[in-house]
Amino acid sequence: MRAVYRPMWADYQARRPTMATIGAGEFAAYFAEPDTMEGRAIEAVNAFVETLAGELGLIEAASHAAETARLRLAR
Repeated sequence: MRAVYRPMWADYQARRPTMATIGAGEFAAYFAEPDTMEGRAIEAVNAFVETLAGELGLIEAASHAAETARLRLAR
């Protein structure tokens, strides 16, 4: 599994500084490097959890449940 995501992560890390300058303004914070060790740890854990959830199909299941709930409320 690591072999699949490592090239994408390396590409993202290489592009991140450019994205931060392009998205200057309200979106720049999304691409800015965390400036504390805690921020880096949080980012790494979030990336791991999102990858794991995607591999297990949890993201699709949650999206489907949210869309179903939204459609019920719209009636």
